[in-house]
Amino acid sequence: MTIKLLTIESYRSIQKLELNLQQLNLITGHNGCGKSNVYKALNLLAQAVNGQLASNIANEGGIPSIMWSGHRNRTKFNDRSSRLNLSVNTNEYCYRMSIGIPIPVPGSMFYLDPEVKEEQIWVGPKPRISNLILDRKANTTFTYDLNNQKTTYPFCLNLSESVLAQLKEPQRYPELFNLSSAIRNWRFYHSFQTGTNSLIRAPQASVRSTILNDDGSNLAAAIRTIYEIDDIELFNELIADAFNGAQIDIVDPHQKAKFEIKFKQANLFRALEASELSDGTLKYICLVTALLTPRPPEVLILNEPEMSLHPDLIPHLAKLIANASNNSQIIVTSHSRELQAKLTTRYHANLIQLELGNNGTQISGNNDLGNE
Repeated sequence: MTIKLLTIESYRSIQKLELNLQQLNLITGHNGCGKSNVYKALNLLAQAVNGQLASNIANEGGIPSIMWSGHRNRTKFNDRSSRLNLSVNTNEYCYRMSIGIPIPVPGSMFYLDPEVKEEQIWVGPKPRISNLILDRKANTTFTYDLNNQKTTYPFCLNLSESVLAQLKEPQRYPELFNLSSAIRNWRFYHSFQTGTNSLIRAPQASVRSTILNDDGSNLAAAIRTIYEIDDIELFNELIADAFNGAQIDIVDPHQKAKFEIKFKQANLFRALEASELSDGTLKYICLVTALLTPRPPEVLILNEPEMSLHPDLIPHLAKLIANASNNSQIIVTSHSRELQAKLTTRYHANLIQLELGNNGTQISGNNDLGNE
């Protein structure tokens, strides 16, 4: 279930933005133009499906902190009619969520919680009565069957969470279940903490791992899983090409179900441990492991994957991303000119250039923005 159209309204630097997406997408632009806000908006949708909408927004300072930060009519904002709208049109279903400031409750300190004002799920380009599957207005929720017969959901929903996190019965709501399962399957990688005390550098539990954790904390197990059940030849090729014939072994030296990484490099008499590798080397190994996952997601989102990498690794990163797009829809945010050149020229990525104008983040009309 891939994303065809992403619409973001009133979110941080974005007043309104519509992005037409393809199988391989690169979102670029100058620092501060709003690239990361696109990544965060997608992640917010995924958190909503996981039942973490309220806590995610609270960690960012509450609903007022994530609303449109540009010029707005203060009177309109204060009467609580301002909304943050997120919607995705996929190749199967369309989903829209509208979030706002809650009606104040006397004596309550939860006045910064988000309130889901509206949600809709439909089939087709635009919602109509004839193609609606679900229509939620605050605490009243209607579902529609194939004959457009409307049924009112009999129980009150949590106003701070998405309906997709609350109506989970596949036998009663198969379309909701399919949509929520698809969004829950989205995978996000923003940064891998590779400092001295990073979990990536330490021995890790030897548990079969078909998916690399978003923080890379199961890296050794994820690599070993690729070795045993997936494309070990491609993994070894990508590591060897990037690091002059280097190889990676996964060992359990003390037979205590703890995996360790051994990095064998040409001209060195011993293998290096993860604790000895540079941040860039370790991050690239994480990216290879994440993108060669034996269980590819339908949608995979990377936020500035080139950070900490040596420029010589960028062509290898581009090849890796393009290869992953054979199995997943890829959305990459980046300000690397070389990554942009490789992905667009050689691999024909859908290029979306953003800029920050008077109306917030918008698609740039300057086709040379990334090459300045």
